[in-house]
This record gives sequence, C-alpha cells and structure tokens, in this order.
Amino acid sequence: MNNSNQLKLNQRKTSLKNRNILFQKNKYAYKKLFNYLYESKIFKDSKVISSYISINSEIQTIDLNKKILLLHKTLCLPVITERNKKLIFKKITKRTKMIKGKMNLIEPSINSKTIIPDLILAPCVAFDKYGNRLGYGGGYYDYTINELRRKNKKLNLIVLGFSDQEVEKIIVNENDQKLDYILTEKGLIKRINK
Repeated sequence: MNNSNQLKLNQRKTSLKNRNILFQKNKYAYKKLFNYLYESKIFKDSKVISSYISINSEIQTIDLNKKILLLHKTLCLPVITERNKKLIFKKITKRTKMIKGKMNLIEPSINSKTIIPDLILAPCVAFDKYGNRLGYGGGYYDYTINELRRKNKKLNLIVLGFSDQEVEKIIVNENDQKLDYILTEKGLIKRINK
C-alpha cells in the first residue's frame, strides 16, 4: 500500500470514529437538515431523486424517503451490481419489495425498474469545502457518478452529513468524484471550486 492510500485509510478510520460520536450527540439533527433540502431550488427542480437507506451512524433517511414519495417525486435507491463497481438505481414505491443485498444492505428487489436520477443524495464518512467526499472506500459512488455525468451534465450530487464531519482536506485520488453540495444541519452549501 502506498503512502497516499495509507493516509486515506487513516483519515477514514478517524473520521468514522468522529461520525459515530457526532451521531450520538446529534441523532435528530437530520430533521433540521432536511428542511434546508426541501426549501432548496435544486430539490424542487429535481424529478428523480436517489436517496439511500441509512446504516449505522449515517444521517437517518427514513423520513426523507417518505417525504420524497409524499411530494410525488420519483424515488430510487442504489443497488450494488457485480460488474465494475457500478451502482444501478431502482425505482421505489410504497409497495416495493425490499431484500437484503450485497454487503447485507437493504435494497429494492431486482424486479424493480432501473432508472437514472437527476439528483443523488449520498452518505459520507467526511467531506471538505472543496467538494471532496470520503466514503467507505469501495468506489461505487465515484465510478457510477463519473459514468452518469458523462451522460447527464445536469446531474447533481449532494452529500448528507453533520457539519463537524468537515475536515480541512480529503485525501483524493484520480477516481474520486467531486460533490456539488453539502447538506448539514447548518444548511445546503455549494462546494468551493478549487
């Protein structure tokens, strides 16, 4: 493992510990956080929204996913495929059957319709103000977002996190994709172009 990879691994480990502590202190901050999202032009203009089913100390998304459906927007969730670290997005309705998928994550059944979102809401371990996201290290979102952005220049990526998940600088590599916005309990913040 080269030095950059080791530094990123250490940053991820430290940031996960930090997020776990923040989650215990701020369990219900997501309610305020989502209000900023609902009021934003980017959310109002989006028709097909990819969210996720939160695990562990991620921002809890149950209420968010219900609200997206209540607002008559199309909701989809990511599903991990076998090929090329790619995510596909499956349409969700109130009747969608959910199953335990890859890595024991809850996801829509294979029978759900595959669609392409115009807004992706993603979890993060940490982020910086320059639009860099630290995930779990699998590269699924990065690979998929790179592919989708080639097809749809209007695709937007928002990461959900606590404001204290921000770090000075995320260690990045050539495959990492920049996010467009950061949504925290302090608001929806556009990344700084650097």
